[in-house]
Amino acid sequence: MSITGENRLKRQVSGKVHHYVYYHCSKKSKTVACDEPCIRGEVLDRQLSSLLTDYAMPKEWVVPLSVMLDREAQTATQTASEAVFGLRERVAELSRHLARLTDVYVAQDIERDDYLARRRALMSEKKSVEEKIDRLLRTPSAWIEPTREWIKDASMLGEIAKSEDYPSKKISLQKIFGSNLTLHAREARGNALNQWLSLATAKENSGKTDLCLILEPRVGIGPTTSSLPWTCSTN
Repeated sequence: MSITGENRLKRQVSGKVHHYVYYHCSKKSKTVACDEPCIRGEVLDRQLSSLLTDYAMPKEWVVPLSVMLDREAQTATQTASEAVFGLRERVAELSRHLARLTDVYVAQDIERDDYLARRRALMSEKKSVEEKIDRLLRTPSAWIEPTREWIKDASMLGEIAKSEDYPSKKISLQKIFGSNLTLHAREARGNALNQWLSLATAKENSGKTDLCLILEPRVGIGPTTSSLPWTCSTN
């Protein structure tokens, strides 16, 4: 159910006017009844700031993670080059098969329908391999930059939580919770998305396990969205 804000003014006998903002469910749903009480804006802001702090990446983690990403980018590029080499050999092999098939057809050693069927199969595979080559050349490590941006966002949450930059708080909360942030009994609650939940768990275990071993299996928004495909190393 959506949340809405409401401005209220309180006028004192002395003539002073106090401005308050309250938040509550919009009560526009025809299927769900809302009996949640209102919450003051400043109280909600403190709760949301606390949530942002829970998912803030410690500053001392940024450099090690960035080094790991640099290493992974180099590995991904090398792996892509090796894969492209093998795929190009396959394209050359398919081209030879096509040439031999054409020679057989010209020599009238194969029926036309059989020739066309085999040719379509070979051409289809060749096109598929060429498309793989193109993807590898264009984006050998497409997930690296989004991961860098995620690290940057996570490392800034602590500062955003302490600020009065409400638009930035809203954007950050949407990145962490998506549409899963709700109000229950005057308390902001939410189910964080996978990478943010993994980060919070890693923070809880930071005093028990080596940083590299914590981040390697947990913090990831790469190809599998659950773990970064690197080999954890402190060297």
